[in-house]
Amino acid sequence: QRGGPPKPAAAAPARGHILRKVAGKIVRNPILYGAVAGIGFSLLKHFQGVELPKALDTLVSMFADCVLGTALFNIGLFAHGRPLLNCGRAQAGVGCLVRFICSPVVAALVGLALRLRGDLYQLFILQAALPQAVVSFAIATEYKTYPGIFSTLVVITTVASLPVLFLVFFITEQFG
Repeated sequence: QRGGPPKPAAAAPARGHILRKVAGKIVRNPILYGAVAGIGFSLLKHFQGVELPKALDTLVSMFADCVLGTALFNIGLFAHGRPLLNCGRAQAGVGCLVRFICSPVVAALVGLALRLRGDLYQLFILQAALPQAVVSFAIATEYKTYPGIFSTLVVITTVASLPVLFLVFFITEQFG
């Protein structure tokens, strides 16, 4: 038939191409290499007692100390000359709702399922209520996937986190 609907088999190569492209980006991601190396050294230290050489340990510590500042500088460069809200108010509202309400509620339920109690349970919930991570902005910028939304959420959730964390702390003290 001419001009008929496309055959379903034609979609398979497109999906395969997309999967290869995504896998290639994941394999080339330096965050993945850093995480694997960190886990590897941590396991070596824990199970074999192997220490990092002093020079390498100092170098890694120096990089770790400047990561947050560099990431915040990156957000500043991205946001320069743009409005504070790089996304719609509804998107920012939903992002804050998820970060400040849904995340702590899910953490509380998971903590109950894991039978966490006391300070550990409270810390588990407070971790979920912390501001949007700068790493999410870095990843969104790298993959060109809504960096405006993430930069907005980093700024808004950081500013709003102080009263929210006090409220979450108060609630976990009363009911945790």
